[in-house]
Order: sequence, then structure tokens, then C-alpha cells
Amino acid sequence: KLRAEALFSAVDDGGPNDQFWRNAAYTLLGAYLMSAAHRDGTIRDVLGWADRDSDLSPAEVLRHAGDQLPDPIDRETVHSVADQVESAATKDPRFKAGVTGQVLQALEPFRLPHIRRMCGVSIADSFDPIELLRSSGTIWMLGSVSHQTLAAGVCTALTAAIVEAARELGRDGGRLRPPLLLALDEAVNVAPIPRLEQLLSTGGGSGIQTMVVLQSMAAARNTWGKELGDALLDFSNAKIILGGLSDADDLEDLSTLLGVREERVLQASWSGRIGLLDSGDYSWSWRQVPVMRPDEIRKLDSEKRGHALMIARSGRGILLRQDRIFDRRPPKGYAA
Repeated sequence: KLRAEALFSAVDDGGPNDQFWRNAAYTLLGAYLMSAAHRDGTIRDVLGWADRDSDLSPAEVLRHAGDQLPDPIDRETVHSVADQVESAATKDPRFKAGVTGQVLQALEPFRLPHIRRMCGVSIADSFDPIELLRSSGTIWMLGSVSHQTLAAGVCTALTAAIVEAARELGRDGGRLRPPLLLALDEAVNVAPIPRLEQLLSTGGGSGIQTMVVLQSMAAARNTWGKELGDALLDFSNAKIILGGLSDADDLEDLSTLLGVREERVLQASWSGRIGLLDSGDYSWSWRQVPVMRPDEIRKLDSEKRGHALMIARSGRGILLRQDRIFDRRPPKGYAA
């Protein structure tokens, strides 16, 4: 069911009406994936069952697999999932159309030939996230804008599988060693993983370091909802802001986070003599002003000078300079 949730996280939320069908679709897609796993099947089997929403063979596979389990609780759990598949397959056509429509949306990336070819392998030949972590491997998920949208569900499911495996390995020694870095650039488009707030708040203690890169907070709110989108800054220990933001509310929030500073102000008053001032006509006072105004944050020159603003935990804001990656010199001894 976790894989099903990850696949659905890349599907647009259609509103309250869709949520009713989506809850049932989570269960059905999770059951299809479980059935394919028990018969050593592939994603092709899952696509076939989704296309034939009255097919009872997934339930038969699960019931047979459950009979082979020695633990009675495990056996009852698998049999319960089989019952859910049978119930969904025998519902009225309107219910099946609503649920199956949601399942087909989540499986849409696997209709693409190159993705289907890549994922259509047996379990024995499939990707093993445990082996990736134990070998300190690296995965790059790259693609054009159009491919990012089409393959977002697959990337999200893959990322979620790696996170789950990292948590499992981390339970043995308290935390994962060496730690796992999730550099989620364009996270909204590439891998909008579910329950991101849990990963940000507890992942560090498990050895999972998460770096989320967003074009704007508005994009995060649109993907994860307003509450989570607003809370992402709270869950992040360190925040690096580049210039160019245009949302006035977000800029005002950042200015407020930086606090205020004391500014010395010179005041001049005229004593009545025409055009003349003496020392008694000057006075100094102090006033509180923002450390950085919203417009100053917006105007940070991140493109040419590499300026950025960092706010880390409870510390003061830091104005820093970052070299662009393609302008950096390779370290000494680096062999091309």
C-alpha cells in the first residue's frame, strides 16, 4: 500500500469528490501490487488487472499465497486483501468506474514504452534499494520538463522505496551509516513524495538528510496542501533563499524571521536663523528596522554574484556567496 500511495502522490487532487474514490483506489492498487509480487509477476500484470476491473485472478493469487503462510495473522491479512479485491470486482459499474479510473491515472506512467520496458522485469531481476544503500550507490533522476511530469509517479515510488529501505537499515544500529542524502531538486515536479513532513522532521535522526529545492513556496502549497506547504520552512533546519522571489507574503515572512536591528538616525532642527545650523541643531536617535526588508531579499543577486540568504535553526541570518557549480575549480588531484 505504501507503493500505491507513492504512485498516487504524483496524481493531481481532483477535489473532495475524487477523495472518496481515491481511498478505495489506494487499497485496490496496493492489492494488485501485492498479488503481482506473490506470483513473481511484473507491472504488466498490474496493468492488465486494472484494464479488466472484473478480473478475479488477483484475489485467487492472494488467497493461494495466504494459504501457504504459516503465521495465522499473516494468513488472515492476505486473505482480507483478497476479499477486498473480490468486493471491488463485484461492485456496481459506477463504483468500479470511479475506483478503476483513479487506479489507471496512477499507473499512467507505465503506459510509456521506455518506462514499461524498464519496469517490466521479474522480482529477482528488479532494483534492490537495500543493495544500493549497502554499496553507497547513487541514483540520478533526470529528465526534461515533459518527462518529469509523465514519470513523476515512478520517481516518487522509487524514492519512497529507498527511504523505506534506509529506515529499515537504520533500525539495526540506531541510524544509517553512512547517511543517505536525498537531494530533491524540483521536488514538486520530479518526486512529490508523500509524508514529506515526517521525513524532514525525523529523517535526520535516522541518518537520512533531505534537501528540498523549490521554485517557490506556492508550488509546495499547490502540491502538498497549504498547511504542509507553509510548514515546510519549520521542518527544515537550514533554509537557503535565493533572489527573485515575488510572493509578497513569503518575502514578509522571511523578513520577519530575520528580526530587527537598531539603526542610528540623525535629526536636524532649525533654530530660526536663516539658512544656518549650529551644533545644537543636531540630535541622534535610534530606531528599529528590519535586518533585511522584503524588497532587499527579493533583489538578492544570486545569478551574477551568487548571493544567498541562509537561516539556520535559531541562529542569525547569514548573507553568503555561493559559486555556481559550473564556475568552481575541481579539487587538487582530481582526475578528469
